[in-house]
Amino acid sequence: FVLARRSGRPRADAWQPGGFHIETERTQSGAIAEVLTLFLTGRECPWRCAMCDLWQHTTETDTPVGAIPRQIEVALATVSRTRSLPTRIKLYNAGSFFDARAVPLADYDAIAARLRAFDRVVVESHPALVGERVDRLLGALGRHRMEPLAEARLEVAMGLETAHPRALAQLHKGMSLAVFETAATELRRLGVPLRVFLLVPP
Repeated sequence: FVLARRSGRPRADAWQPGGFHIETERTQSGAIAEVLTLFLTGRECPWRCAMCDLWQHTTETDTPVGAIPRQIEVALATVSRTRSLPTRIKLYNAGSFFDARAVPLADYDAIAARLRAFDRVVVESHPALVGERVDRLLGALGRHRMEPLAEARLEVAMGLETAHPRALAQLHKGMSLAVFETAATELRRLGVPLRVFLLVPP
């Protein structure tokens, strides 16, 4: 149903970020902070949500090892030429960060090394992938940081979209409220803050 309604896929280069910009948002304390939002290029998400157009910025093949760290390098170098880097960064990859075919596990340490100056790292994931790979990323971020932090360094964003069971099923997200709750509970156990995406109105 979803694939039949797609147009052609633009060519995407797995060694170049799809884009990046600096924005402001509220922190947990209510203060305003600058955030570098980096749109990574990699393999398409295996879940094809009915409302999603992010597939246009993805590749059809697995993301090569080394490509994601290289994209981060390119973005940070470009921003650093004109201004100082913010202390927070979002890594959005048009899918799930914890999808090993989109972000290779072998790259976690190299990614964390390039993020060592950031106080907060936000990644996005489908709830079904929250598990052992979150621990792997936490470990990598812990090994590569400039100094101990008073608050959690990793934050995970998940798209709930709607809490209406029938509407959620029609979005073709491949999850239920129970799956989302299980993932949220696991993140709380790990001390990882959760950012939730909602559609208004669904």
